[in-house]
Amino acid sequence: MPESAFHQSLDAFRGECDKTLGRWITNRRKRAVESDTEGIELVDTVARLVESGGKRIRPAIVWFSHLACGGEEEDRAMLLAIACELLHTYLLVHDDIMDHAEKRRGESTAHVEFSELHIHRRWHGDAHDYGRSVGILAGDLAGSWSSEAAHMALAGLEAERARRLSALFFGMCEEVIWGQHLEMRVAARRTASAADLARVLRLKSGCYTVERPLQLGAMLAGAEDDIFEALSTYGGALGEAFQLRDDLLGMFGDPSAVGKPVGDDLIEGKLTFIIHHAMQAASPAQRGALQGALGNRELTAEQAADACALIEELGARAAIQEMIDQRLGIAQAALDGVATRLAGPGHEILAGLIGYLGHRRN
Repeated sequence: MPESAFHQSLDAFRGECDKTLGRWITNRRKRAVESDTEGIELVDTVARLVESGGKRIRPAIVWFSHLACGGEEEDRAMLLAIACELLHTYLLVHDDIMDHAEKRRGESTAHVEFSELHIHRRWHGDAHDYGRSVGILAGDLAGSWSSEAAHMALAGLEAERARRLSALFFGMCEEVIWGQHLEMRVAARRTASAADLARVLRLKSGCYTVERPLQLGAMLAGAEDDIFEALSTYGGALGEAFQLRDDLLGMFGDPSAVGKPVGDDLIEGKLTFIIHHAMQAASPAQRGALQGALGNRELTAEQAADACALIEELGARAAIQEMIDQRLGIAQAALDGVATRLAGPGHEILAGLIGYLGHRRN
């Protein structure tokens, strides 16, 4: 598929997905108004994040894997798609709180928005504590919507297929939480083995970003076992490549394209494969400089830039790019192995996603 046609197909899906999300949010806003509660502020905050320009990658993967495997249950596929997007929203809100992030997609994060509201209205108590607490509630609301959408998608299915899809969806929810927990633990310990980092990579992205959404669409379509397994291999490898690319962008990307300050992972003290490789390659003096920068919230923009330059000098950027290329090759080989048995439009999008996710700049 030509690149222009790939983007047109993806944009067309995004348009339909956004319409569905828009109707969902309108109905939930109506419920909040009818309940006469303060919930409307939470609904509006979640709506702002959902509508602020996400790539809709996970919903698209559910949708196009369902098409690729010959699925015809479009309404259920779309509900599973928005369930994945709402789960992503929930995780982003909580992730921003844990990371002390102030910007998301170029706008104030949810907890910062509520802190500013507290300050503007001159309420009592600690504005930052209030912002974090209400931000947690906003994330919880997105999480409840995600579960509701998944439940609606499975309602009326034969019992065994509903059970398998439910186990897959909620297993994905658990996996990404486990991955986040492990990431926080290795950051707190300030030490991690390559095996620890590989587990974080798989749980937080390999499974959650591509593999599980892909499996949801394929399972809903009734994919044959060998196709399901091949797509799982494709999805796990591509999901890991996506996260590794994200790590590179977070360290070396253009802040205007990334939507947040470059070097944030360093300042937050996250131990990624980039940091791991740099530490392994560093001299004692260089390792000391990196350890002094890692997790240092007082780091200036110039100091962060110097640390990023040192990390690149130590070969970490090139090493991570090699890891990305290796995983993209695995994904391509797995997809090629079943290409003739996949339906055209869905297969073409899955093929295009390899370059799109593996080489993106934002």
